[in-house]
Amino acid sequence: MPGVGGVGVPSLPELQAWDITHLETAARDWTATAHNWETSFSSIHKAVVAPGGAVWEGAAAEAAQQSTLADLVKVRGWADVLHESAAVARRGADTLYYAKQSVLNAVEDAQAAGYRVGEDLSVTPPPEAGVAGAAGAQVYAADIQERAAQLVAHDKEIAAKISTASAPLHSVTFADTTTTRAPDTSKFQPVDRTWKEGPDGSPPPPPKPPVEGLPPEGISPPVEGPLTEGPASRPSRAAKGGRSLYDEHGGEWRYFPGDERHNPHWDYKARPGPGSKWGNVGIGGLPPLKDTPDPSIISMPTPPPEAAPSPGPGLIPHISLPHIDLPPPTSGEGLLIDGGLLALLIICAPVGA
Repeated sequence: MPGVGGVGVPSLPELQAWDITHLETAARDWTATAHNWETSFSSIHKAVVAPGGAVWEGAAAEAAQQSTLADLVKVRGWADVLHESAAVARRGADTLYYAKQSVLNAVEDAQAAGYRVGEDLSVTPPPEAGVAGAAGAQVYAADIQERAAQLVAHDKEIAAKISTASAPLHSVTFADTTTTRAPDTSKFQPVDRTWKEGPDGSPPPPPKPPVEGLPPEGISPPVEGPLTEGPASRPSRAAKGGRSLYDEHGGEWRYFPGDERHNPHWDYKARPGPGSKWGNVGIGGLPPLKDTPDPSIISMPTPPPEAAPSPGPGLIPHISLPHIDLPPPTSGEGLLIDGGLLALLIICAPVGA
């Protein structure tokens, strides 16, 4: 007896292979991306307010802080869009899973009753079933095909919802493309941990420490926790009255006021004893060496598509967010997401302050 089938619905192998992991992966990645965007841009704004731990004041500081705050507000709005898109994708994955199982359960019911279900969802009764079997085949075929059609309809509906929820992300840009220059601390004077813009003219000499190795008032190492003053670990420095600041982890910090080749900076040793080497940590956004390529041009708009490296102490982070034109992809099992939001799986690494 010929089978009873239909057209316009997926085949049985396609139904059995119908996958929803792309929606689950997208929901997870969009949530992580939203969190990373918010964390990174919040860190940028905090770093511009107080680069290197010292409050930055003046016209350039105000412009930079307003720019980073505006960018942070934009990114928070885009993060909300990602959270909403992720929620739609998660709900859609659940809906498609149960719709798929509904079709397969109907197929199993027909097979358990002795009917054969073909790849085209046609249903053939057993030879001995007679007229009653033919009628039963029609009932099973109609049920299976109806459930398959519902699966396809849910797929299209979910695609439309994701496209609507994610519409604001079709073109992620920063309208303001101006740049802000970081403070030139050779013309600044540190006062109460605040960098004040000084008058134009010859820069004042770097502040001299009251004791060799100790910083002037208002300047402290970029480290959390209490600091303890003690003799310098280098015998030659200690013999001349040199002092150091020690953090709670045993790290040694010695202030260097600067000279012809060096900007004011910290000489830092992570722990006492042999095997721990000295390093240099910049102050106020400047590198320890004056001939280091100029780090002061900070592009405030547009963070990069890939995670920017975490900046060193005292540096204003540079991060840019690209213009994103999303091509329209398709899922492997029929889910067409207009605008291509499945391509937006950008993980923006957090940037430390």
